[in-house]
Amino acid sequence: MTVHVDVDSRPGAWLRNSDAIDVRRINLVRVLQIIMRDGDTSTRARIARETSLTSATVSSLVAQLMESRLVVEGDRATSEGGRRATTLSVDVKHHVVLALIARPHALSVGTVDLAGNLIEASSRELARPITADDVVELAVECARDQTANILAIGIQIPGVVNQREVIESAQLAWEGIRIADPIEKSLDVSTFLINDAAAEALAECAAARWQTRSQLFVHLGEGIGAAKVENGELATGGSGRAGEIGHVRVVFDESAAHCRCGRRGCLESVASLSAILGAEYRDDASAADVSRLASEPAAAERMSRASRALSRVLLFACALVDPDEVVIDRHAAALGQGFLTAINDDFDRHHGMGTRNVVARYASNDKPFFGVAQFALSRATGLRWNAAELPRQTRHDL
Repeated sequence: MTVHVDVDSRPGAWLRNSDAIDVRRINLVRVLQIIMRDGDTSTRARIARETSLTSATVSSLVAQLMESRLVVEGDRATSEGGRRATTLSVDVKHHVVLALIARPHALSVGTVDLAGNLIEASSRELARPITADDVVELAVECARDQTANILAIGIQIPGVVNQREVIESAQLAWEGIRIADPIEKSLDVSTFLINDAAAEALAECAAARWQTRSQLFVHLGEGIGAAKVENGELATGGSGRAGEIGHVRVVFDESAAHCRCGRRGCLESVASLSAILGAEYRDDASAADVSRLASEPAAAERMSRASRALSRVLLFACALVDPDEVVIDRHAAALGQGFLTAINDDFDRHHGMGTRNVVARYASNDKPFFGVAQFALSRATGLRWNAAELPRQTRHDL
């Protein structure tokens, strides 16, 4: 299935990132970022003051954003002396980001508007393990049904990815599979891959408006992963594998359990929600189901063992990267406060000399598509929802 699109005719086609330095594009993105950040309180005068661009330049940039159907005018702003200015806000009707989440037996897709709001979402359960073709077909199908301009496509994968391909995923049993290329060939829409932990970390930071400078985020589900966010940016490491802690061996005696990767004693085999709650657990389980499984007698001992293994790994990680906080994703919150308390008690007892005693908490973000959509939008355009800082500045008035 191939969908041919005339890219040059798209409203806002200039938003696409380019290696070339385009001063006007940089300023357009800066102005649009301010309007996205400030909601419906932005005015041309306020933008001019913040950017140090001339009023004429700001008016020209806003006019182009409106022509591209990225910005709309609103009501009159509160008077600051003289004539009341007209407010500006993002146009939520004409541009979207598609966000897909892949699980071993299910695919979910959400459509997110330019203000970061989820417009619609759906899920597709499969009786067999999903394949890369399933992901590509769903992306193309959803794009074909869209009437709005798709700014970017993001795909969340449980495993190691490099934005373009799945390097390896134990949960999906994939290795070296390129997904972005066939989607872009069919749709001519920039497509980016991100793993679970990184997507959830971005969503959590954005929900808090990036107030935490340095955060270590831990994904607990059928698998385990971590992500470091520093000043709103992911720290991915030299090969994009930073945070891959799930298949580090932590149990070396005869009690080491088999892991899905084929080895024994991995952190995932003792501290994932599947290891704690049993084979019945799935990543799409409701909080009520997780609580029910966690209340079974057999889960109590496994939970205690898991908290010890996880806390020891996180102690080393915190000593290495010195985060302001540790955040454990919202799926694990259904385990109860006792699990979190056990981790923090271990942090208190065993943190090393010279290290900071970091506190762990459960994530507060409950928008499953937000992180992957944010990642795709920022890679494609440079824009971020709830951004604390603006894109790089320039003094040129163009």
